[in-house]
Amino acid sequence: MPMTTVSRHGFALLVVLLGLVVPSSALALSYPDPAPMPGSPPAKGGLPGGEPSFVFDPSGDGHAYVAAPGGDGSKGVGFWSSADGARTFSVGRAVGSALGGGDSEVEVGADHTVYAADLEVVANAICRSHDFGQTFGDNCETGLASDQAGPESDREWLTPSPKDANVLYLTYHDFVGEVPIIEKSTDGGSSFAPCGSILNPGGPAFSTFSTGGTDVGKPAIGRDETIYVPITEPGSPLVTDAYNNFYVAVSDGGCSPVFRSARVYSDPGASLANVFSFVALDGGGTVWAITAGKLAAGMPYTINVFTSRDRGATWSKPIVVNPLDQKAALFPAIAGGRRPGEAVVGWYGTETSADPNDDKDAWRYYGATTSDFGQHWDVATITREPFHYGAICTQGILCVQGGNRNLADFSSVGVDPTDGCSVQVFPGDPFNTPASQAQEPAAAYAARQSPPCGGSTAAGAAGPGSGGTIACRDRTAPASSFRGRQRATRRGLALAGRSRDRGCGPRGRGHLVEVEVAVGRSVGSRCRFLRPKGTFGPRVACRHASYLRAKGRSRWRFALHARLPRGHYRAWVRGIDAVGNVERVKRRRNVRRLVVR
Repeated sequence: MPMTTVSRHGFALLVVLLGLVVPSSALALSYPDPAPMPGSPPAKGGLPGGEPSFVFDPSGDGHAYVAAPGGDGSKGVGFWSSADGARTFSVGRAVGSALGGGDSEVEVGADHTVYAADLEVVANAICRSHDFGQTFGDNCETGLASDQAGPESDREWLTPSPKDANVLYLTYHDFVGEVPIIEKSTDGGSSFAPCGSILNPGGPAFSTFSTGGTDVGKPAIGRDETIYVPITEPGSPLVTDAYNNFYVAVSDGGCSPVFRSARVYSDPGASLANVFSFVALDGGGTVWAITAGKLAAGMPYTINVFTSRDRGATWSKPIVVNPLDQKAALFPAIAGGRRPGEAVVGWYGTETSADPNDDKDAWRYYGATTSDFGQHWDVATITREPFHYGAICTQGILCVQGGNRNLADFSSVGVDPTDGCSVQVFPGDPFNTPASQAQEPAAAYAARQSPPCGGSTAAGAAGPGSGGTIACRDRTAPASSFRGRQRATRRGLALAGRSRDRGCGPRGRGHLVEVEVAVGRSVGSRCRFLRPKGTFGPRVACRHASYLRAKGRSRWRFALHARLPRGHYRAWVRGIDAVGNVERVKRRRNVRRLVVR
């Protein structure tokens, strides 16, 4: 959407015009002082910790892992493991390939297999551990890595299936073809085959694609195997450094011949690839996407979050997370929470100047959480003192020609599956002070959120920033129903009803955030669900409903002009409250059968 050029003084007005959410601080969110990964700089011979990748074992067994590129010269990945929920980590060691060290990634499969990828000159070494990271196979302990994938790749990402332990996806930017590529392994990472075309020739992302001008971020995968790949592209093939288009490509249910892509945000004056974008999902299936950069010409570098509640088909307006007194913010990281509407974000921010390339900048690391789909944010300063001095170059490998790239390109955050506490893992070099003139490699640091965790903005609590305390624990989901005549014809449908939320109990005050409707056409024992533009999705189990946003809350309505084939339909309605309680299906109340003749 087009926007006018504004100065920083006009940014507050633009926030109102765009509907951006201004963050507010709260006492609930806090982190202890971050601890460096054991055996990292500035210790002599320490393993570098720039752009650390962090992951929890999804089973919630307490295991967590960190990987960072560089290694010890004989193997290209620095690796750390934890068995107590990222409270403490083992002394780092190097794994991978003697030819590696370019980029790294760590992930965990459904069977606890730990995957570590090491970018070599011409491919990626895929290293696997079946004993919680104590040892790696594939000759990755000797530096003679024998399992390679992704030829001619740059900035690899791993995405394991949440259900099938044998399925692993590899996404990267191809050096020769200079296009985003995704491959799939069905044998636990031993071999990979093409998974489909991320750039759909008929989609919006293809329309702005230019050779060498595509930035591929960290993908995510849903419980239904839907894959989400974030892509940032320039608006003109002739200006490949102006990344002003942000997309998410989606493949429903795993690989497909072509991915469908949706334009998340676009503006002629935007700059959104600083450096990598990320996608995450919360416990209710909401898709979260994050970038850092300028939303329009004349605007500052901000941390920008977008949400989708229809599996990536449509996206919210940008939500600016960092406080407006930060003149520049970079290195975004995001993770979805355990409940619907929950997410956690991390980033570097500075109050020194609006230019990230200013050598006089002083940067601190920050975290923020939301439990109401980004309407409110609790913000915490994780590093009380500056953790990086000078510029932060966001031009990737072009930074070798000038600019400070000591932190590399990104940070990470994860949510503990057992208690909902977030763990921020980020690069830092506070020892490289202007006075010392030191130039040690960055270390990786970790900070685990102090309880309470899992969302601190609740119904019955004082508002964000007020210093209030939570009066009760809201565990009651909203109750919705259809009211009046529900109309469904060959030309479309019109539904209406009411929804309410009691909150914590008889005296609790609930707050409805959203009302959503799903319309499924019966096809045998399965359903095809209506999409926002009036088309139908693939046949899926009817319990895997795809919801669309209704208008209104306590009194809601949903209307859509579409060509509806004759047949039997079912409509579901559900409410979502401010603490993430999602209404379940109650056949006698929030389900309605419809017939189109």
